[in-house]
Amino acid sequence: MTSGRAMAWNRPWEPVEPAPAVAPRTVAPGVPVEDVIGGALASNDAGSFVVISETHPLPLGLSASWPGDPDRRALTTLSGDPELEEFELERALFVDTETTGLAGGTGTYAFLVGCGWVEAGALRVEQYFMRDHADEPALMAHLARVISRFDWTVSFNGKSFDLPLLRTRFIMNRRRTALDALGALDLLHVARRLWRYQLPHRDLGTLEREILGVERELDVPSHEIPEIYFRYLRTGDARELVPVVAHNRVDMVSMAALLARACDAFSDWRSPAAHPAQVLGAARSFALAGDFDAALAAYARALELGLDEELQPLAQAPLSLAHKRRGAWPPALDVWEVMRRRQGRGAVWALVELAKYHEHRAGAFDSARECTVEALAHADRLLDALPQPLARPALEHRLARLDRRLLASKARRPSG
Repeated sequence: MTSGRAMAWNRPWEPVEPAPAVAPRTVAPGVPVEDVIGGALASNDAGSFVVISETHPLPLGLSASWPGDPDRRALTTLSGDPELEEFELERALFVDTETTGLAGGTGTYAFLVGCGWVEAGALRVEQYFMRDHADEPALMAHLARVISRFDWTVSFNGKSFDLPLLRTRFIMNRRRTALDALGALDLLHVARRLWRYQLPHRDLGTLEREILGVERELDVPSHEIPEIYFRYLRTGDARELVPVVAHNRVDMVSMAALLARACDAFSDWRSPAAHPAQVLGAARSFALAGDFDAALAAYARALELGLDEELQPLAQAPLSLAHKRRGAWPPALDVWEVMRRRQGRGAVWALVELAKYHEHRAGAFDSARECTVEALAHADRLLDALPQPLARPALEHRLARLDRRLLASKARRPSG
């Protein structure tokens, strides 16, 4: 999925309209489209279509023998898919589509399909273009043969958009395909886990700028691409398609670079140069994968590296709970006292933990009551809704119980 398209899905004020029906061209343009976009005509039993082929150097760190063991661990942890333990780059197909609409469904066509794979130590990129709807059977027949050579797909938001769309087009063309048998690595899922705290947006364009250090020049906005294709169908003028083809090709190259960079960044979470928020993302990924020892070490590392204050509770809370489970109360109490001095949900949570400790471990009901009253004051200042254990009804219930216990303890004290 392209960067702009990922952004477009987050624009609810933009109406999503079905692709208008467009009749195939009946008049050929003055210059063949394949000459304009730098491709060649290809044919098979189902008809013909255009193929654009280029070769690009592999991003630093990638090779036919990639991934090594650290990269496999990164892939499985960041994707949440243990099957990626068997991932082989030389058996992987990079996939990206440009379509006639963003809504999907049977009325949406993939008029340009980009495919990339490792070949002779380089990234070979082939793009398949349909000059009009009559070219689709031939394009899909060829794509089915390409897919059959691989065991994996690599995409960006492909699990939600590109791959389901291609499955629909295969069905509409009554074409059998091995697509469903392939494992799928979606780099959007990887980016959301690793960089969720570092970047407010994880679309491909943002990742190119902020993570890969690449700024596209004269790029066509993704939301304009469907209309560009429809204009081409109406006029036969393919010149506007040139930046569309380039856009798709850059997406393919960027995905390969992002794959390498994500695995390197994840594996280097102990590095002094690692971004604290990125290390926090790695820690959360370890926790989601059930590797709690690595998660706790990464949470501690994120704090050591200077995690921003608003993110610190996301590392402090799991660290303090680990201390609590081990019965290491002094370090747990130290963390809760630090969190207590701040505003926000983290302070309420820490005060509740302190109240639990004072009530159930230390038997200090007055200290527990003090923490609960303070938690209520923090909760009242928050505009966001709190989860049930931290919300006012739960806190008031805790306070009432503590008042009863304090009253009972006073009644048991000997007079005089």
